[in-house]
Amino acid sequence: MGGGISGDEIIEFLESSFGVFQIRQTGGGGWDRHGLEHGLDDLARHGLVERGEGGRFHLTALGRLAGESAVEVETLIRAVDCLRALRAEEVTDPALIAIAQTSVELDAVYLPINKRSTQKEPQHWMGELGRQGISHAILANLRRNVTEQMQDTARAKKAAVCLYYVSGMNMEEIENAVGQFGGAFGGAAGPIPIGDSPHLRRAADDCASVRSALCRS
Repeated sequence: MGGGISGDEIIEFLESSFGVFQIRQTGGGGWDRHGLEHGLDDLARHGLVERGEGGRFHLTALGRLAGESAVEVETLIRAVDCLRALRAEEVTDPALIAIAQTSVELDAVYLPINKRSTQKEPQHWMGELGRQGISHAILANLRRNVTEQMQDTARAKKAAVCLYYVSGMNMEEIENAVGQFGGAFGGAAGPIPIGDSPHLRRAADDCASVRSALCRS
């Protein structure tokens, strides 16, 4: 393995895996070779793997982080795309918190948002991040990989609320801020413990780890 591994060897390994066996047992096919080659190219473009002599793949420091961490590879790819667009002085703690909101894991964390407020709420939360010194590159990144209405606004809102929390604002003030554009906060189960979310801490830590791994790659 010291000399790397070829794309064909990766495909052969996957084709012999238990996962593919299960797929075939249910009547499915194997791995899409073309799709896998495209995936490897994508990993190489984002610095998770690199091609060496003879086109053999080697794992980078960033790739090792992806393999050893509990986050989605897509989460790290999104963070890489954003971090590479920043100047060194733009990579601050508030910036890392904002970048973390683009993660697959935090996209799945619910925070109330009034989807009928198509102007005021989006402008407010993006403006809040701008006032915190979050760069335009990060704000633009919040709008990428969006799969549903106002997902970018939800990301900005989560980032702003997290910044409120770490600044020492009490939960009542945070809840009032969250609900200022309408919509119930928490519902029957009660308020959402935003500051206690393990997803947030892990995602922010992983963004910092990605930055370190990029520096080593």
